[in-house]
Amino acid sequence: MDKRKSLFSPSIHFLSLTVCIFFFIIFSSVTADDSAVLRKLSKSLSPTPSGWSGPDPCTWSGINCDISLRVTSINLSSKSLSGSLPPDLNKLTHLKTLNFQKNKFSGPLPSFSHLTNLQELFLDTNFFTSVPPSIFSGLTNLQILSLSDNEPRTLNLKLSYNNLTGSLPNSLAGSEIRNLWLNNQILGLSGQIDILRTMTKISQLRDNRLTGVVPPSLTLLSQLVNISLASNKLQGPYPGFKNGTVVNLGTTNNFCDIKPGPCNPQLTTLLNVAGDLEINLAKQQLSRTISPAIADIGSLRNLFLNDNNLTGSIPDSLTHLIQLQIVVVSNNNLSGKIPEFSSKVNLKSSGNPLLISTTTTSGVVIPGDGGFDNGLGPSASVSAGETPELQLFDFASIAIATNNFCLTNKLGQGGFGPVYKGKLQNGQEIAVKRLSKSSGQGIEEFKNEVILISKLQHRNLVKLLGCCIEGEENMLLYEYMPNKSLDAFLFESRNKAQLDWKKRFNIIEGIARGLLYLHRDSRLRVIHRDLKVSNILLDDDMNPKISDFGMARIFGGKQTIANTNRVVGTFGYMSPEYIMGGTFWEKSDVFSFGVLILEIVSSRKNHRFYHPDEQPLNLLIHTWRLWNEGKWSEIVDKDLGDSYSPLEVKKCIHVGLLCVQKRAEDRPTMSAVDLMLSSETNRPHPKEPPFLSETSSESDILQIHCTTNDMTITMVQGR
Repeated sequence: MDKRKSLFSPSIHFLSLTVCIFFFIIFSSVTADDSAVLRKLSKSLSPTPSGWSGPDPCTWSGINCDISLRVTSINLSSKSLSGSLPPDLNKLTHLKTLNFQKNKFSGPLPSFSHLTNLQELFLDTNFFTSVPPSIFSGLTNLQILSLSDNEPRTLNLKLSYNNLTGSLPNSLAGSEIRNLWLNNQILGLSGQIDILRTMTKISQLRDNRLTGVVPPSLTLLSQLVNISLASNKLQGPYPGFKNGTVVNLGTTNNFCDIKPGPCNPQLTTLLNVAGDLEINLAKQQLSRTISPAIADIGSLRNLFLNDNNLTGSIPDSLTHLIQLQIVVVSNNNLSGKIPEFSSKVNLKSSGNPLLISTTTTSGVVIPGDGGFDNGLGPSASVSAGETPELQLFDFASIAIATNNFCLTNKLGQGGFGPVYKGKLQNGQEIAVKRLSKSSGQGIEEFKNEVILISKLQHRNLVKLLGCCIEGEENMLLYEYMPNKSLDAFLFESRNKAQLDWKKRFNIIEGIARGLLYLHRDSRLRVIHRDLKVSNILLDDDMNPKISDFGMARIFGGKQTIANTNRVVGTFGYMSPEYIMGGTFWEKSDVFSFGVLILEIVSSRKNHRFYHPDEQPLNLLIHTWRLWNEGKWSEIVDKDLGDSYSPLEVKKCIHVGLLCVQKRAEDRPTMSAVDLMLSSETNRPHPKEPPFLSETSSESDILQIHCTTNDMTITMVQGR
């Protein structure tokens, strides 16, 4: 071992020495190149810049180098220097910043081609006379370029085939540039070309996004030989250039005629004010879609289209308006993704439930920029930036997840449409609510549910994972509840054994907490309006989650009560004041919750409840009579046997009867309900609940109120 070590050690030392010498030669050569360029630059300047002496240029004033001694920055701004720049500055390949502004440099500019690290180039306020064709070739990281105020004159400027954006600089006005090439920018220059009216010769401006009117003074330039304005968005009169000028106007400009001559007076007036244009069409009862042609008004700054009935998407073309500052499209029926405007654009888009703002490659949010109206009720204040992310799914991925909406995956059917079970590619199980194309109320429910659930988060509310808005398809994706809904356990004998009293009491408390959150604890105040056993979903541990917010309403500000001409809900759960007068408020949900409690305790349905010894009546009045007779235990589900807490059961029945009292004013709030369920606080004696015969028969109710209201009542059917 020692022998082998002694044999190999010299080779190892020799190899290390060779590597060190190699890198020393490389770094010395590179550093020598940078030093040579800087010394040549120093000799070309007059006077020699202060602090430019010594053997190591990296120590000179205004010079910065990296760890490998390569020059990264040269700053000679405002030094009163004159002379010309050497042609080999493009050998400084690590250069990031070059600042020669506010001096007296003259002569042609050197090429800066292939300085791939260059980010900032300041050459303004000097006396450079020309710009070489290859000056910007390969400058892939260039972010700032300043060339303005160079006297005397740069006569030829070739900036074609770059990625220049924005409007033409004002410094071009009055310049003596004779030949200008600005064609074929990747994204395209924008704005008007009236600043070119004093130029003597122009060559190429094609393939940009230039707008506005071609100035008459430009068409009359005596020395103009060749001009190309094709593939832009110019407007106004068709320009008539002098004979002998080679003209290419292309087919994409929007001139008002196909031959020279003035436009009609109305259009002329509009074009005259287009230099600082604002379009305000708010509250004009507009319908249909937003025209992409608005983007042809290149000088548009402010666009107000709020409070109309516009549908469809916001055109992507609006993002190309460089001078755009304000876009307000709030309170319409817009849908789809919000285009990605620049950070300087102030966009307000609230009140469009189906409008989706892309925030990441896989996430979207429902916009809420300070307040919104869900289209079904008063506005409520929502702080911007608080909306949780929702994933946006395409139709194809949902079709795969549900096995093309196979009937074996169908979980149920509602007024919204069918609900399917699915599995995403990552293995996550989901429930998909697919809006039925034949559903009259479905689209309103869809809008309502998206805007509500995306802004509500509670352990006892079902979680919305995402949505799909594609063509005519509108779908909501929820977390999958493997135990389905509560009615599958309460009213089906084969499942009731899994629902012991401990689980039932936990479900009652969970529903109460979820409802209290909606009424008082969330940043929105929400009235559910359709609370029933089939809308209570159960997770793996039988924890309840309130679902189906398609009929919910938001209460804003100090509002506590509302009326509607469209009565919606499920018979047996709707409060009497809602059925008879369309009045709903927190106490309407409290009534439905009371029905739920009594159904959970008894495993009987309120609707179509029968007693063998009495005339048909409802569960509420039957329970109230037994309570007053001191026979409350007779209402308890017989399948529970004796395996329940009499104290808890009696308390639940008591609270349930308080919730279903006929007069809404007598019912407790959900805050009081939650307190009564979680403690042994004093509880008042319950008053009589509404009796079915007092409102006549079920068919009479429907007949009376369908004449005055738009009434949608779901009938609870057995499974």
